Amino acid sequence: MVRFVSDRHGRAGGAAVYHPVVAAQLEIQLEGVLPGIYVFAVARWSVSGSREVERLEYVVKRLSDGEELDADLSEALVNAMALRGVDWFGAGADVDAETVASMQDECRAMLEEGFLRFRGAYQRKTLTASR
Repeated sequence: MVRFVSDRHGRAGGAAVYHPVVAAQLEIQLEGVLPGIYVFAVARWSVSGSREVERLEYVVKRLSDGEELDADLSEALVNAMALRGVDWFGAGADVDAETVASMQDECRAMLEEGFLRFRGAYQRKTLTASR
């Protein structure tokens, strides 16, 4: 599994800060997760208005076919990797870096688009509640 973790700062309009790419191996059986190589991104979404809201969002895709895991499985897999994953030092020889980078870009783009929808919905809700 290759992970890419992004962090969205809490201030509206703040730029995302991306952390280095890390490769990790994990032996785990999660129902609905096939064995394979996965690429993922994690973002902390933060919005403020009448109250501060923060949440972590995960996007995980299987490298072999681009299949995206659902939100719950994505979170479970990333958390399992963070807790029990070990460094995968041979990843550079086992995967095509350009393919991984492209999929990583897709994951980040999905998080960015999701954040814009989330922020817009929050702003509409806040505006409606203040009337």
